[in-house]
Amino acid sequence: MKNSSSFTVFLLGLRSLEIFLIECHFSLSIFMLVYSAGLRVSEIVKLRVEDIDSNRNLIHIKGAKGKKDRYSILYAVAFGKLKKYWK
Repeated sequence: MKNSSSFTVFLLGLRSLEIFLIECHFSLSIFMLVYSAGLRVSEIVKLRVEDIDSNRNLIHIKGAKGKKDRYSILYAVAFGKLKKYWK
């Protein structure tokens, strides 16, 4: 009985670690996108999947500072991290 409860705790620990790593990967992806593209917090909050143009490596930022739309560069490394998260 002791072995099965230890095994259960081990499995729960692995699941918690998996969830933690997924969350860290997401946070790292967002940080890389914000830093590499020079996005403001208000811009990243409004960002949608359809705003990312992977063919032209651009991010369309709607309603940026001064209520103007603008484009920023989408770096390949940041996009690669995002693609891994989307899967």
